[in-house]
Amino acid sequence: MSMIDFSSALKHKLDYRLLLKVHLRLAAIFTILLITFISLYSSRLLFPSSEYNSKMKLLHSSGLITSDVTTRAPTGWLSDKGTECLSLSVGSQKINRFGDIFLDDYTNPANSYNPCAGILINAGDSTESGVTDSYARYWHGHAVITQWLVLLIGLPSLRNIIWALNILLIIFIAIGSTDKRVKNRFRGIGLSFVLPYFLFADIADLHTSITHTYASIFTLLTLFIFLKYFDKRKIKQLQAGYLLGSVYCFVLYGLSPQSVPVILLSWGALSLILKKVSAKKVIQNVSIFIYGWIIGYILTFITKWILVEVFTNFNIWGNVRNQVLYRASQSGDNLSEGVGKHLEFAQNFPAFVQSWIANISTLLIHIVDPRYSSLAVVVFFVICTAILILLLIKNFVKCYIKHADYCKYVLTINLVSFLFILGWYTMLAQHSFDHATYTYRSLVIWLGGLFATVVSIDASNRLISNNNK
Repeated sequence: MSMIDFSSALKHKLDYRLLLKVHLRLAAIFTILLITFISLYSSRLLFPSSEYNSKMKLLHSSGLITSDVTTRAPTGWLSDKGTECLSLSVGSQKINRFGDIFLDDYTNPANSYNPCAGILINAGDSTESGVTDSYARYWHGHAVITQWLVLLIGLPSLRNIIWALNILLIIFIAIGSTDKRVKNRFRGIGLSFVLPYFLFADIADLHTSITHTYASIFTLLTLFIFLKYFDKRKIKQLQAGYLLGSVYCFVLYGLSPQSVPVILLSWGALSLILKKVSAKKVIQNVSIFIYGWIIGYILTFITKWILVEVFTNFNIWGNVRNQVLYRASQSGDNLSEGVGKHLEFAQNFPAFVQSWIANISTLLIHIVDPRYSSLAVVVFFVICTAILILLLIKNFVKCYIKHADYCKYVLTINLVSFLFILGWYTMLAQHSFDHATYTYRSLVIWLGGLFATVVSIDASNRLISNNNK
């Protein structure tokens, strides 16, 4: 064997060993996570449902929870309250068999979907008759955590604490995304990322929805950890993404997972490139992290289905199939009235286009709502938007002439992130339309990245002009 053949064989053997080592580490991480998840679910066997139902009755009498599955949002559109009710109700009733912990049962009124009313039925505070339904297709870690914490510290305190954590994470990310080495407009980039999110993501409304606040916290926390792990070895980044994807699936099932890749691209990758980190390194590392996150998320999802199949008689595979077909439906006839009644003009478009319109409209009305604003204000907003777009194009052309690579990278990241969002809305047209009142937040995250890009390009042009004087 020649020296070249020997070196090639040795390298192949080392690569194989490294690959095996990586997979063994990921398997070990997943095993520990799965044991933790099942242990948390098993705590339902000890859950004091009678005491909990009494507390729910007290919360209802105090007006802290209602039987309304939707309420008026700050925009005037419907705001989702049913998701928080799931956190308060799924798996909260007495469970006698181990396998039943995976069924994630909850109560609905007969012939309707309303888990909020179901809570009152369980508490004996409603005269309606109830039926037991199942969310076995999802992990509901959020429900296990929330119900124990409601017993320990109460619902008002829990809402305050997690809302405050959400605000603190926004502040930390704004500070961490700022390049402290420079003393010009680059210092405002951190604020540019978070400002649209703070203004247009219904932060006030999140205070009354525990589960959506969880989603915001976990999305922001994923970005925070990615930025902290950025200089680590690639295997560490893969493991961190894998772990966070698995935990996200356990805690938040299918609630806005698309926001995680969007924030990693629109805020994470952009903030690093704006700090002059090698674009090649940024793209490699963010790709590895997202890949690990997706694998962890999907594997955890599938594991729940396997556990349901093994320990229960529930037809999990038929349920999953029906839900996938429903949520990916491209039939505009099935779209709900949640935001549909405000978008009559869009009803003749294909379902996926309607989902785009619903989410983009939800974003726009957080800025200027033509239904309630004067015509003069709407016209002024349109003119200002047109001017800003022209200025962006002008600054980008100038930036491209001065340092083309930098501008190509930031433009590509913004474009990929936006196309990913549209692709998600297209793939899950039914879901994205029905739940546009919160799925639109992915666009708010993307808008923060675009806003930071505008600020950075302007700052770069000014810096170059000053250096050339």
